[in-house]
Amino acid sequence: MRRAVPEFILFSLFLAFPQAALGEEETGEAQRGPSFWERVRLEAASRPPSTQIITSAMSSLGFGHEIMWGAGFDVRLEHYPTGLPWKTGAFIQSELLTDGSVRIAGGFRNGFWLFGCQVGLAYRFEGDRTVSSLGLQLGKTIDFGPFSLGGRVVFPLLEQQAAGPQDPALPLRSPGFEGAIVLSIGFPTLLEGELRGFRCLKHSHRNPQEQPN
Repeated sequence: MRRAVPEFILFSLFLAFPQAALGEEETGEAQRGPSFWERVRLEAASRPPSTQIITSAMSSLGFGHEIMWGAGFDVRLEHYPTGLPWKTGAFIQSELLTDGSVRIAGGFRNGFWLFGCQVGLAYRFEGDRTVSSLGLQLGKTIDFGPFSLGGRVVFPLLEQQAAGPQDPALPLRSPGFEGAIVLSIGFPTLLEGELRGFRCLKHSHRNPQEQPN
């Protein structure tokens, strides 16, 4: 009976220390606050939806039957439905190409953080060396704040014959499949909520109790 008392005391201490360690760990977790993904969830619920228009000057280097430069403008509508950097919207583009033709395009776009995708239709008017054509445009962009670097491809869908008489020595031809590297710089105009743009994903989550500017 006397030996049972010390053994009971040792067994009680053995059970007490792990519980104390576990309590300290839980206290440390409480002091450190919510995890990164918990902050993401809280911010998604706390930040209001945002809508903005980005107007950009655009330059392109196209590849197809020949290398061709282009210059024009790009207007993007971006809507952020939650506090996460997920966006959806639309785009309109207009360019003047080096062969004298004008190219316009429009469609839908969406993306997450600094990555964006676009799908739409592109119409290229008749130029000095090509007939007019309508094509399906697919594009990819990487947005660094006001700067955007991307690429696009256009698959021909419809083509129109030349409007006037042609020079037999220099007949107009189809633009065919086209690709281009696109660089643009622009600035947003806020329509609703708070201005959103490129920020480091890890540091873009503010305190949910912090009020937006």
